[in-house]
Amino acid sequence: MVRPERPSHTLKILSANVRGLRTDIGDLTHNCVLRHSTDVVVVTETWLNNEVEPTFGKIRGYTQQTRRDRPERAGGGVAVCFKEGVQAQHLDVVPPPHMEMMFFRVVLADRSATLVCAMYRPPRQGPSSLQYLTGALDDLMLEHRCRHVLVVGDLNHHLEQHVYESLQTVQVLTDHVTFPTHIDIGVARDEATSRTVWLWDKADWAFLRHDLSHTAWGTLLPDGADNMSRALTSRLLALQRRHVPLRDYTTKPTDQPWYGYRCRVAAEAKYAEWLRYKRNPTRRNKDLHRAACRRMVVSSKWAIQKLEDDLPRKLRSPGVGNKTWWSLVKEKQGISHQDSIPPLTKQDGTGAVTFAPEKTQAMVVSRSLAAGPAVAGRLRFGGVPLPLQEAVKVLGVEVDRELKFDGHIKHIAKKASHRVSTLRRVASFLDRGGRLDSIQRRALRLVDAADLPDPLTQIEPVSPLDSLEYRRDVAALVVFHKAQVQGVAWLAELREPPRIATRSTRTVLTSGDAVEVPRSRARQHQRTFVGRVSKMWNIFTAAVPHIHEMNTQSVKLAANRC
Repeated sequence: MVRPERPSHTLKILSANVRGLRTDIGDLTHNCVLRHSTDVVVVTETWLNNEVEPTFGKIRGYTQQTRRDRPERAGGGVAVCFKEGVQAQHLDVVPPPHMEMMFFRVVLADRSATLVCAMYRPPRQGPSSLQYLTGALDDLMLEHRCRHVLVVGDLNHHLEQHVYESLQTVQVLTDHVTFPTHIDIGVARDEATSRTVWLWDKADWAFLRHDLSHTAWGTLLPDGADNMSRALTSRLLALQRRHVPLRDYTTKPTDQPWYGYRCRVAAEAKYAEWLRYKRNPTRRNKDLHRAACRRMVVSSKWAIQKLEDDLPRKLRSPGVGNKTWWSLVKEKQGISHQDSIPPLTKQDGTGAVTFAPEKTQAMVVSRSLAAGPAVAGRLRFGGVPLPLQEAVKVLGVEVDRELKFDGHIKHIAKKASHRVSTLRRVASFLDRGGRLDSIQRRALRLVDAADLPDPLTQIEPVSPLDSLEYRRDVAALVVFHKAQVQGVAWLAELREPPRIATRSTRTVLTSGDAVEVPRSRARQHQRTFVGRVSKMWNIFTAAVPHIHEMNTQSVKLAANRC
């Protein structure tokens, strides 16, 4: 049976966020690239630098990787390679230094060219990379004569959704990744274990030395080395339990490897301060809670640093094999081959999830006023009675016991009223168009006054300059012509349906190019772009014939004559 060949006018693209190419090059090559016979391989977060040779990661049957590494900081990086036979050219495009992207021109079998952008945007970089693509893709496609464009990589666009949607709208792009690509789950590393923590910094050393000095060692230690060592050990352990405080510490399966006893103590102290601040929200309790948060951060950083310092010692030990070494490397990267969702129930069938009664909200949903007192005091959670509330918050929305949102709407309206009242005070300073109009009118008065030959002349001067408002109207008609007649893609939202044919009168002229004017009594809506320009467009089409045969320059000239 002959395997049918895939059409050569298509591309099979692989995009992978490997978080360390040196450790995952084998998995990427055999399980992804060679198995699926991809044409283009885009790898993000390679974590490579200038010390890695350019020939690293060369895949048989593919070109050498074109890389863009981070020159100064660790992490990040983009690498791209193509299957041998694919006509690809690396474009000499120099983006800003902090942006990790590369551009390629790929020619298909039908001689059409596609612009491929390989990109990685760190989560904390901001919208600058997406804004750069929005303005640069058109110029690159025109310069290199590309018909299509592909943006491949890890953009982390969920953190800049508004800018990402603007990029899709302006460039008419379609997002083909409609499924989740990253899931955070708690990894059950080990079983829960308990150990005893001796608090040596709180030991009573004075009484310990007193007991050691008054011990009758001659009668305590019998004959024989083994008997003497056992007796000495028993005596020292007994004195340790008497004078050194201890605490039993139980690790949880979902704890991080660095999360130990000190972090647990700091977390419990932080939680206690939070409960105190919740019961009595004073300034002092707030400062105490902030101090506890800072101590928690310091303890976490100390524990993480200690774990990193102990890692080389583990790797240098003689009992470390290949499996242990790679497991430590994967754990360093935050990945584990034994990733699993922890069980939600215990062996006896009870739930493994614990709840905090003080964080639980209870409400009786009923229109009857007697329903609340009938249940009050009887509803318990973990043995703690839950107080009933008149309203609860669910995902930020306040719902009362009648399942109404009156209180929430009142709160939102009050907050919006405060913001609008504040905005009204500074609205005059934010109106840039009104400020420019006033400046132009003043300048025209000065120009007209300078052109008068005689100050006693009563002839009203005629200014050779058009007002800014008139120029804005002409520009609005040109933009509406692009959206309505030329059908520009990124102006599709401005298109209006054609007006239904009506009978012309002496006061109202109709045209086949007229559009429906949005009907509204709100003055704010009437001042919007579509509501204002649609009226001017109907007047313009009635006065200017053959509007479909005119280009942008002709429309601009005709609008200036009207």
